[in-house]
Amino acid sequence: MKAAVLTTQPAIQIKEVQRPQIKAGEVLVAAELAGICGSDGSIFHGKYDKPCPIIPGHEAVDRVLATGSVANRFEFGQRVTIHPNYSCGECALYQQGLRNICSANRTIAVRADLPGAVTDNA
Repeated sequence: MKAAVLTTQPAIQIKEVQRPQIKAGEVLVAAELAGICGSDGSIFHGKYDKPCPIIPGHEAVDRVLATGSVANRFEFGQRVTIHPNYSCGECALYQQGLRNICSANRTIAVRADLPGAVTDNA
């Protein structure tokens, strides 16, 4: 699949990348619409020092392409949106309902191992 890849700050190239492999509880989606927000712009301009390459876009409207073996709440073609933040599920902040500021928070399109939505994953 092709993706917009932030290769260095500030440079984006359209590159061929490997399609993600999904695990049992995961869903593979194709973005129909993807937003570029302020944090994407800050990463692009080097205001946040993030290791490249990064595929931007953590705000998107998607369609389900495939589901893992236990991700049975979703159907092929179903329209969905993503929640871009992954919390640890254990720390005191998480337990207080403050998942967005969990110290182990991982955000799609802010880490190289969690690619964003600016792809042609169709």
